[in-house]
Amino acid sequence: MRNFKQEKVLTRILILLVPLLLAHCQVKQLAGAGVETTNGSIAGTLVNKTGSPGSRAIVKLFPADYDPLRDTALVQVDTTDTLGRYSFTNVGSGRYAIVSVQIDDRTMSFANGVVVAADTVLVSADSLRRPGAVKVILPSGLDTNYGYIYIPGTTIYSLLSEHNGYVMLDSVPACVNLSVYYAVRGSAANPPQVIADSVIVLPGDSTTIAYSEWKASKKLFLNTTALNANVAGNVYNFPVLIRLNAGNFNFFQAQGSGNDIRFAKANGAPLSYEIERWDSAGSAAEIWVRVDTVYGNDSTHYVNLYWGNSRAPGTSSGASVFDTSNGFQGVWHLNDPALANIKDATGNHFDGTPSDTAPVSASGAIGICKRFNGKSSYFDIKNTANGKLNFAENAVYTVSAWVYADTLDNQFHLIVGKSDNQYFLKLKQYYPPNPMRWEFAEYHNKVGWDITDYLATARAWKYLVGVRQGVNQYLYLDGNLVTTGTAVFPDSLARYMGDDVTIGRYLSYSILDGGYCPFGGNIDEVRISNVVRNPDWILLCYMNQKTPDGLVEFK
Repeated sequence: MRNFKQEKVLTRILILLVPLLLAHCQVKQLAGAGVETTNGSIAGTLVNKTGSPGSRAIVKLFPADYDPLRDTALVQVDTTDTLGRYSFTNVGSGRYAIVSVQIDDRTMSFANGVVVAADTVLVSADSLRRPGAVKVILPSGLDTNYGYIYIPGTTIYSLLSEHNGYVMLDSVPACVNLSVYYAVRGSAANPPQVIADSVIVLPGDSTTIAYSEWKASKKLFLNTTALNANVAGNVYNFPVLIRLNAGNFNFFQAQGSGNDIRFAKANGAPLSYEIERWDSAGSAAEIWVRVDTVYGNDSTHYVNLYWGNSRAPGTSSGASVFDTSNGFQGVWHLNDPALANIKDATGNHFDGTPSDTAPVSASGAIGICKRFNGKSSYFDIKNTANGKLNFAENAVYTVSAWVYADTLDNQFHLIVGKSDNQYFLKLKQYYPPNPMRWEFAEYHNKVGWDITDYLATARAWKYLVGVRQGVNQYLYLDGNLVTTGTAVFPDSLARYMGDDVTIGRYLSYSILDGGYCPFGGNIDEVRISNVVRNPDWILLCYMNQKTPDGLVEFK
């Protein structure tokens, strides 16, 4: 399996190599084109990666459309001399491909679309590079008994009879515009079909072709430079929010349910995703895509969005995006229908049950959220009194939510937490006329609360993150660390572990907090993780999830 940490290096290599590769493997309009003669010649030079002559390389000349199973023979073969030079003479007019292999270290080069008409065609000096590989995820409807996949102008092919849902093409020359074709052996009635054009193969890397049946695609760049998300470090296994609307996406080209939406890395490897909302009629969608590495201070990295396949089944999976192995233990998008349970996107299935007076749907920070009446509406996350959301004192965990408070009324209002005597995010005021504050707290048995708080505001969406890291505690607001350290508010009560996690109100009565602490306003995208989310992760969440998005660029 590829080491994802190397992807940025490969992206940088691509930036450096594309001009070189384009110079040597693009379609070439060379000397003599347009002159009506029968034969010509080709001459070229190969160099090693060090710049020394590429001597002792075997150079083969093929027709540009050469099919390794239908066509019988290549045109000519030569071996480079001590200066890396090769030549072909008496070459008929037409288009050709040149494949070179250095016999000592097995490096390769590939020039396709070489046009010969008359005189001598001079091919620019080409570099011998490590070959790569191409993995082709097979479309439906292909002949798996007699079909095969191949690269025109080469001897590279793979029989579909040997496939397991995909085929591998090995020892593929590094290039930026390879074509991959499908054909059927012994069938003149079935001409070759293009599986993919403009395929990029990097030296020593593997490229995946996965979406040849999809009609449309778009690149989504993840810009973390100072003028955009402003995130300096790499962030790994991150759920990127993709917002689609009429301005950046044509909903009429996709299935009405969004089942044909797919995402992939730049090399074609599929990415897990979850559709939070798909409103085709309203031209609006929110989708979470798990990206293995979001590179810090970078604007070149992108993911591919594919759509336009009427037969594609839906593959949306919250559990794959919000993987418990990546720390997510509870994720509630709060976009569920009115009166319904709120679904936990993780594989833990900690779904929330609404109170008798259920929170209602409203416009959220991310699509649809839930609105709480400040009196009796809340969600009880059943079966969480014990288990993965029941953190011990001085444990390691992160709690976050988007919050819109209706008013600052000098009362206590729970956002999310597990009883007043364990851990919580809250809007509170202890001593009037002091202003109200956002609070993250952990209760310690017969000692009291470790409190980390910051000045609160009303009637604006705010992104709150509380982080507990052993004896250390942090509060982030809108992606920035605003408070570190704790103030101890003493109490002699025992730490109470018996309540479920709740959103919008406590289950148990608290004299100190004046009751059940109901929240009045909107809450969106609540998450609880059993890991410490670092500052880059938290800032990236805010920059990606706020409006306007500061991370994703549609190009």
